Amino acid sequence: MEEATPYVYILFLIRNIIGMKAANRWVFVDIFRFTAVVLMLQGHTFDAYLSPEIKKMAWFQGNHTFIHGFTSPIFLFSSGLAFGVATFRKWNHFTSWSPALWKRIRRYLLLLAIGYWLHLAYFSFAKILTQMSEKNILFFFQIDALQIIGVTLAFCQFSVFILKKKKHFITLLSLLFLSIFFITPFLWGSDLTSIPLVIRGYLDKSIGSYFPLFPWSMYLFAGIISAFLFRNWQEKMSNNQVSLRFAAIGLLFILIGKPGMENWINPFRDPDGVYSFLVIHNLGYILLIISLLYWVDQFFLQPMIEKNPHGLPILKNITLMGQETLAIYVMHLFIVYGSPLNQSVLPSMRYNMEVLPALFYAILLFVSMFYYAKFWSWFKKERPSDFKTFQYIGVGLLLYLFLINDWVLHLI
Repeated sequence: MEEATPYVYILFLIRNIIGMKAANRWVFVDIFRFTAVVLMLQGHTFDAYLSPEIKKMAWFQGNHTFIHGFTSPIFLFSSGLAFGVATFRKWNHFTSWSPALWKRIRRYLLLLAIGYWLHLAYFSFAKILTQMSEKNILFFFQIDALQIIGVTLAFCQFSVFILKKKKHFITLLSLLFLSIFFITPFLWGSDLTSIPLVIRGYLDKSIGSYFPLFPWSMYLFAGIISAFLFRNWQEKMSNNQVSLRFAAIGLLFILIGKPGMENWINPFRDPDGVYSFLVIHNLGYILLIISLLYWVDQFFLQPMIEKNPHGLPILKNITLMGQETLAIYVMHLFIVYGSPLNQSVLPSMRYNMEVLPALFYAILLFVSMFYYAKFWSWFKKERPSDFKTFQYIGVGLLLYLFLINDWVLHLI
């Protein structure tokens, strides 16, 4: 894949995206979240189905790996950005007890529950009590994207509720961002074996966590801080100045992050100790992309939206997929990697596909997830009572089956 490809893709979106009222929305946020979904679906499909021989090729090890190294950072940053946009827009709804606050708490509890449920070795309470190996236990306590998003955003919401003032909240997040940057290499180089697994998984990679809080929560904090700066700077300066400021910060982060990764001497001589600099480096590129999308939004998309209130529906579809990232994330994991309930789709083809079949499968998965997200969104908005009933019955049935599974077989 050539370096110009992402820009061609962006220009294609710019040329085609019209047809949605602004309604005080930041369209670039929706496009950014949609980009994370596209990268996630294609990247995970290639990861799960391409043969090992193809993954050793130069194109895969080079541009493909570089581009998809941003999938998780974009996903986490966009989650923080979306939190910030929603929170700062309706600040008073989240500083005291309200239906919006209760809905948000339920959402974060759901994220944690799904995250840990996906790490169950068996869909059976009896087997978990009697047959869990040490490897199974470690896998259960490993932290993935859902847990870090749930825990980090729950902490942020708690901080909003306690602090009440936006400046105090942003000051706290900025201090935490800097603290995690400096603490991470020392924490990762320390012996944490005396700390319980349920906590250790959030601190470092020693039990195999993909997304420990140190340093991955920096992406979420950065997204929230960016949403705050966008709102503040938008009120005080021109759109060009806002875009240039974010581009300048992005370049600064790249200039700090790249030499930091290459030259910084880790006191523990652990190559992963430069992970803090990798986060800064990745954030630099993310901020450059965000500054470009913001400029396109303000100078190109918004005028087109105003002139074409009934234009093409593609933007509405992009927004839909961006808003349903949780539903898409969970469902695509069931399909691509499997779960305690099911095997992955086409298990015989895992790590056995050529590029074209894998690409076709990725496109098919994308189309399937689009219609799934469309139905899920319609169900929530048009049939809210039935949707809640479906959720309660579904959770209750899964819990019931989880508890009785195998015990019933033993009794028979």
